[in-house]
Amino acid sequence: VYIPKYIFPVAKCLFVGINFLLTLIPLYLIIFITGQGINIYHLLLPYAFLCLLLFTIGMGFILSTITVFMRDMIYIYGIIITVWTYFTPIMYDISMFSEKWRNIFKLNPLYLYIDFARTIILYGQLPSLELFLECIGSALFFFAIGIFLFKRNQDKFIYYA
Repeated sequence: VYIPKYIFPVAKCLFVGINFLLTLIPLYLIIFITGQGINIYHLLLPYAFLCLLLFTIGMGFILSTITVFMRDMIYIYGIIITVWTYFTPIMYDISMFSEKWRNIFKLNPLYLYIDFARTIILYGQLPSLELFLECIGSALFFFAIGIFLFKRNQDKFIYYA
């Protein structure tokens, strides 16, 4: 029985995406308990989540392709993701850093999605058009790179399995 190879990374990303959506339940419970409330801009959050899902699937394709050829990437990825987490401004705002460091933090693709959600959830404001375009641009870029690498190398996977 033939199973397309792309099913495995996509299925894992969809599983993680569904798990992420379930974590929104406690988030919105906290928002309601603290009396923050929601506004009309919360309806834009699925856009950020869709962009994040495309980014994640693209990264999944990239990492799965690299892992087939370099088995140690499984272990190296754990270290990379830990460092990446600390350089992603989730629990802190980049405004506390100098302009030089802010620009470095903004190179992190995850910053875009977090800033989009933070603008809506914490500040109750509409994200800028620039942020809308940067989010979808980053997502499509990594999605396209991931698909390109995966499709280009999928016929070689059997030799390294």
